[in-house]
Amino acid sequence: MILHLTNSAISGAAAMLADAQRAAGHDAACLQFGALKPEMMLFSPAAIPVNLSRPAGREILTTMLARATVVHVHNWLPRQIENLVLEHLAATGAQLVWQLHQGQREHPVYLADAPELKFDKKLVVAHGFARTYDDFIVVPNCLYRPSIPSLPHDAASEGGSLRVLYSPSSRTGTRWGAKRDEAFDKLIGFMERAPFLSLTLAEGINPIELLALRTRHDVTIDEVVTGGFHLVSYEGLFTGNVVINNADILSTDIFCSALQTAEPPPFLQAGSDTLFDLLYELDHDRARLERQKAAGRAYFEKYMNWRRIVSIYDDIYAA
Repeated sequence: MILHLTNSAISGAAAMLADAQRAAGHDAACLQFGALKPEMMLFSPAAIPVNLSRPAGREILTTMLARATVVHVHNWLPRQIENLVLEHLAATGAQLVWQLHQGQREHPVYLADAPELKFDKKLVVAHGFARTYDDFIVVPNCLYRPSIPSLPHDAASEGGSLRVLYSPSSRTGTRWGAKRDEAFDKLIGFMERAPFLSLTLAEGINPIELLALRTRHDVTIDEVVTGGFHLVSYEGLFTGNVVINNADILSTDIFCSALQTAEPPPFLQAGSDTLFDLLYELDHDRARLERQKAAGRAYFEKYMNWRRIVSIYDDIYAA
C-alpha cells in the first residue's frame, strides 16, 4: 500500500496523487491531519480526514501504517504522528518518502527539526523552489480531476472580450513561492477596468468548481512575481487556456527534467510590468491566442497526463 500523509491542504496535491495511483491499479490512500476549516478540506475532497484525539482516528492511522509498503510524507507532520510513523517503520520496514511542496520556510524542515526520521527518498516539486533543494529528486505534481470532462473549449469570438481568470492566493513570504505583491494587486485593479478584458477573480471557491470555471476562459494568470509557477499553471494547460506566468529558464528546465522531456511547457512569460501589454496583444491576435491554447492542451496530454505522472512516481519508489 502507498500511504500518503499530509498535515496541510497543499491544493489537494497529495490526495490527487493517491487518487491517480488507485486509478492506475495501486492500493493507495491519503490521510489528512490538522484542524482545517471546512472550506480548506475542499482542496482534498478524496483525502481521509483523521483526528488523533479520537480512538477511531488513531485506529485508521495505525491500521494503514501496518499495511503500507511506502509511507509518503508531504511537507511536514506533527510530532505525535511522526512518533507513530517511526514505531511502525521499525516493525514493517516500509519505505519512507518525503515530498516538499511549497513550504513556508526555505530550508528542509525535517533535516533540521526531526533528524531521527531517516528518509529513503527526498522529493521536491519541480517548480521554482526546487533550486533551494539541489540534492532532492525533482518531481511533478499530479493533476487528477476525473470529475472534469474533456469538454470542447469554445474559440474566443472575434468581437468578444478576452476572458481572463485569476484565482488570488496567499503571499507565502518565500523567495520562489511568493504569488502576489502590492504592485501586482494594483495591476489587477487596473485590469478590471480595461474594456477589452473580461476578468474573473475567483476566490474562496471549491477547487473542482474553479477548474470547471477555468474551461470557460481563454487565459489563466498564475503568479508573475518570481521566477516560479504553481498548480494553477497545470490547471490552465489542462483546460486549454493560455497560461501566463513568469517562469524563468531554470524553473522550466527543472520542470522538464521532472517530466523527462526536453520540450518546455508553452507558457507565456510576463511580469507585472509586461502583463497588460501581453493580454492586449493576445486580444488583438486571436489566431495566436487559439494556437497557444491548443499547444498548452496538447502538451498536458502528452507529458502531464495522470498515467504518465503515476509511472514517474512508480519508478522513484522502485529505484
